[in-house]
Amino acid sequence: MENKKVIFLYADQGADYLTIEATLKKSLPDFEIRRVKRQDLISKKNFNAKNVAAFILPGAGSNGEYDKRLQYDGMQAIKDYVNEGGLFFGICAGAYYASSRLEWKHGVPDKERTKEPPLKLFNGVAKGPIRKLLQDNSKDWHWDQAIAVPVKVTFKNGEEKEIKALYWGGPHLLSDRPLIENPDNFIKARFSSLIARPPCLIETKVGKGTVILSSIHPEVSKERLMMFTTGNHNRVDEMKEVLSQLEPYEADRQRLWDEFMDLIKENAKPRPSKKNSLRPRV
Repeated sequence: MENKKVIFLYADQGADYLTIEATLKKSLPDFEIRRVKRQDLISKKNFNAKNVAAFILPGAGSNGEYDKRLQYDGMQAIKDYVNEGGLFFGICAGAYYASSRLEWKHGVPDKERTKEPPLKLFNGVAKGPIRKLLQDNSKDWHWDQAIAVPVKVTFKNGEEKEIKALYWGGPHLLSDRPLIENPDNFIKARFSSLIARPPCLIETKVGKGTVILSSIHPEVSKERLMMFTTGNHNRVDEMKEVLSQLEPYEADRQRLWDEFMDLIKENAKPRPSKKNSLRPRV
């Protein structure tokens, strides 16, 4: 694993890893994208901050109960990796399971699931799907519906911009104290249409490492989203509408994704290396 040119992508049962894998391969052709499961993580020889440039916990299907598949030792291995200086991306389900407490399908009584995963990279509650977003975007809303939502992004150069992003059941990221009060936290993007504009993409420091949690899906390009509008999705017309709303913001989505990729490239450099960040340069 010379020069940390390896990214570990969690790919066990229930993980929705194929889209992000394709996007990573296109964005980082010099990297090996390695699909991993629990057994790959509990080996300190292979999974450590020296050898792995980033670990990604992607979105999931309805059977993606990461705590059951990773178990305590798998989640502890991820936590050790981050504390040693690793880079963690938790997208959608990955953000739920990285939090101290998750409340899934909140407000859907027959499907509610509350857990306290041992990973605890974010000291707060991940609660979702966010019914207000769904109800505001569809009169016939459903808890696993994909929608285009307005968000306000802070790019690395300090520019703030209102765009639309893909939301597909991600969480509210709620903390006992405002995230902005902790200097280890940086709010990269917020839900613009919700009261108090809660965060939908944050960066936080854990030990020597960096944790990125995202309720939105910046990894899903226009081309990948088009796959869901050509007959292989059970709500094709709905997905066509989502694509039409997101298409004007494709360049902004790519810019946001490229900033993630720059973070991985920086983290892959031989140590000692100045830590990169998604925070604006000042």
